[in-house]
Amino acid sequence: MSNLAGLSVVIPSYRSRTLLQVVKHLQTLGLMEIIVVDSSPEAPVLDGSGATLIWSKERLPAGAARNLGARGTKGSHLLFVDSDVILTEQAGKLIQSYKESPPSDIIVGVYADPDAQEGFFSRLHARILKFRILRSAALPFPLFSSSHFIIPKADFERLGGFNEELQTYEDIELGARCVKGGFKTVLHQDFTAVHLKGYTLGTFFSDMFCKAYNAIQTRLRYPAVFKDIPTFRGLPFSVSLVGSAGIFPALAAACWTGFSTPWAAALIALGLLPMPMILTIAARESWLTRLGALAVWPLIGGTLVVAAVSAWAAYGWRRIVLAVFFLADMARGAWRVVLRSGLPIQIIAYVTARCNLRCEHCFYKNTLDAPDPGELSLEVFERTTKSIGPVLWFSLAGGEPFVRKDLAALIELVQRNCRPKVFSFPTNGWYTEKTFETCVKILRRLEAGNLILFFSLDGPKDMHDAIRGPGSFDRVKATMDRLRPLTKLYPNFYLNVITTVTERNAQLAAGFIDELVTDFEPSAISINLFRYHSYEHPALPAALIEGYEAAIDSYSKYLREGALKHYGFFGGRVLLFKEILQKELILRVAKGNEFVTPCTAGTLSYVIMEDGKVTPCEILPDSIGNVGDAGADFAAMTQSPAAQTLRKRILDTECKCTYECAMSTNTLFSWPMTRRLTKALAGDLVGLS
Repeated sequence: MSNLAGLSVVIPSYRSRTLLQVVKHLQTLGLMEIIVVDSSPEAPVLDGSGATLIWSKERLPAGAARNLGARGTKGSHLLFVDSDVILTEQAGKLIQSYKESPPSDIIVGVYADPDAQEGFFSRLHARILKFRILRSAALPFPLFSSSHFIIPKADFERLGGFNEELQTYEDIELGARCVKGGFKTVLHQDFTAVHLKGYTLGTFFSDMFCKAYNAIQTRLRYPAVFKDIPTFRGLPFSVSLVGSAGIFPALAAACWTGFSTPWAAALIALGLLPMPMILTIAARESWLTRLGALAVWPLIGGTLVVAAVSAWAAYGWRRIVLAVFFLADMARGAWRVVLRSGLPIQIIAYVTARCNLRCEHCFYKNTLDAPDPGELSLEVFERTTKSIGPVLWFSLAGGEPFVRKDLAALIELVQRNCRPKVFSFPTNGWYTEKTFETCVKILRRLEAGNLILFFSLDGPKDMHDAIRGPGSFDRVKATMDRLRPLTKLYPNFYLNVITTVTERNAQLAAGFIDELVTDFEPSAISINLFRYHSYEHPALPAALIEGYEAAIDSYSKYLREGALKHYGFFGGRVLLFKEILQKELILRVAKGNEFVTPCTAGTLSYVIMEDGKVTPCEILPDSIGNVGDAGADFAAMTQSPAAQTLRKRILDTECKCTYECAMSTNTLFSWPMTRRLTKALAGDLVGLS
């Protein structure tokens, strides 16, 4: 960037009275472009200002508005400025200095000293905020204020932008992720701005309460994001606030007891406690202003204490509600397992038949280029998932799920209506940024449950690319590397690998497991055996089965040694043992076509195809209905005569196959397996050998 042509300005706005003033001032700096994102009831008039207006009919939080504006910018750097902030002459000179040397770090600023003509509460607000920001300059990372800051656009995109779920505190949350992501944030004391927003008694305390409440809620909601991130208040500041908040209760108690000596002493101590802090914060103000600040300080402390108690109470209540839902869902699942009336605990839903790759072992490969690949609408999924109700496991499938533009919305409604305890879906990893953006959006909204991605890898680079297409191996590696930092911010996010053993890669399968564990560090590995897409099929070649057996033996070794992260959620240990036992059962079926356990497909698990057809599994062609039909009800389908007949036939004929999803449910909930799983959970992993 040889001049300021590389600096784009983004201004979030909502019913701002000072927007035009801010825009006109920014024009004097000779910047590349000015983007205003406004979500007021009526679009603001910016004619002749030179700014580009993006108007949203939907009310946008400031973070969402900034993200929207940043997407369309042309510059290499972004300057975010609030609609009530005017950059000072000092800040302008700093920006001009970046003509020759643009910053590689994130530059945050501070408010200028308040004007003497401003009201008391406006000056006090500015003094408090400036004190906290300057105090943070001595810390390894400064207080991040979004009122005005500069960030390289690539870094902003790398971070995933602002958290659009937050109404306030979105700047501190972004700053915390900067720290966790290794991005350097620099507080530049010459990067100053004048805050045009005025505060009255009511707006001052309302602002204090809302920001404190939202700050605590945000920290509680995203604990991993804020781990080791300070509150930027400091012990003296916090003690002063909490101590001053006790003045009025102490005064009331002293009056009640007739000002006995202990209460009088306590009142004096509490009254003197905040004085040093007030004198420090308002050092440049008049004595009259300092006395006024001292008088309202207990009210500020009391407001923040009430906000903190309210935030903790609201959060605690929400966790109780979620815990009740969890226990109710588990009880419902257990009842379905015991009753076995046909209501599911497991759903596999094909969300699309489209895919960008043409893998040779995929049973969709002959229909991927069809004019109408079939995709159910969100409305159908909404109706269907409500009918299904809470389940233990919900898995999406394809095709490639990330070709759907509405995937995040689809996942959200599944989470809302089915509340799966295990939620997973496979991907070929081709769409790196789309995958990142979708996962970020989901994880920021996810209050309970988990998100598990299975990345398809079918061998070392040459083999994988030969099977799936040139460049596909490197795409998976790049996408997993892009997503891995998210696993540290959101502990309920897991990156797994799924590998399919075919005739082509069977000899390499066992050695490839070692490569996966070392180079990709997945939480878990799902090893699939190639299968035909029909119940009647030729026997699998012996070499293929031998390669599969060698691969699962290698993987079992890693599981027994605890070399993989696996799952940290409730039931994760059960799934670990299930992996070992499930593979043993599949191997017995593949080797000798042996009946190993009654099948629960069509009883506890179902597959919803991309065209809406509901089947017991991927192998049997039988259908019990179509959820895409007008008025279709999934629960009613499972109780229909056709469904009951199908369930009886599956049991009577001792139906058997190597289909992994159905075999997972069989392993967990088929009574012959109960003793072995119970033994394993008691600590005898060798019992699954």
